[in-house]
Amino acid sequence: MADLTPLPELSAKSMLKPEPGVPALIDYEGDARRVFDVVANGGTAIMPVTTGYALLGSSRESVMGIFNNKRRAPTKVTALCGSMEVFEAVQVVDDEPRRVIDSITRFFRLPLGVIAPVRLDHPIFRDVHDDILAQSRRDGTMLTLINGGALADNIAHLSLKHNVAMFGSSANLSTKGTKFRLEDVEPEIRAMADIEIDYGPVLWNAYGKSSTIIDFRDYTVVRVGIAYEQIDHILKKHFSIALKPPAPVQ
Repeated sequence: MADLTPLPELSAKSMLKPEPGVPALIDYEGDARRVFDVVANGGTAIMPVTTGYALLGSSRESVMGIFNNKRRAPTKVTALCGSMEVFEAVQVVDDEPRRVIDSITRFFRLPLGVIAPVRLDHPIFRDVHDDILAQSRRDGTMLTLINGGALADNIAHLSLKHNVAMFGSSANLSTKGTKFRLEDVEPEIRAMADIEIDYGPVLWNAYGKSSTIIDFRDYTVVRVGIAYEQIDHILKKHFSIALKPPAPVQ
């Protein structure tokens, strides 16, 4: 069971810090605080993660507005703002999938969308509106992104520290494709934002896809995305696990 004691401040050894001697060209912590303050107070943010630009909210008005204004299908879920820290705190997996996730995200440092059962008794969910929980959960699971980048990790840390759950989705109209630069986000989507963070083209933009998503209850692929071939290879070679293909689109 996850430790629910207060979180420490980020240490100098954290992966969220630049390597020693490397100039800090972006104030990730400052930008994260600005986003957190807006979103925690009911606003909506557009921000970059390594896999594309994303919308983020925490209030019912913001989160349901994101869902409705994107024109998403009712079957789609909104993801919990995630990081390895969030995953460890609120998602529940057995030992084997935990080793798999660690290998993909810690050793190979690939982005990964993780679907797994969620601990709703964690205090981060204490004040989440029932409509948000209903829209973000399926069969007791939630989706989080690991390795979304330093900005996302810092926001997720603040989210845990202050017990304010934040939920997000890609910053684009539904079915219109992930946007890898802020200027490519549709005007009607940008109009939703109370704050925008622009870091230019995101890290994994060359794939032209969003993150790969896997349901770690049974290794079903929910979305084939960034680094899918590498992830598939890691599971086969190092764990003798064959991913289950995504269900056919109805």
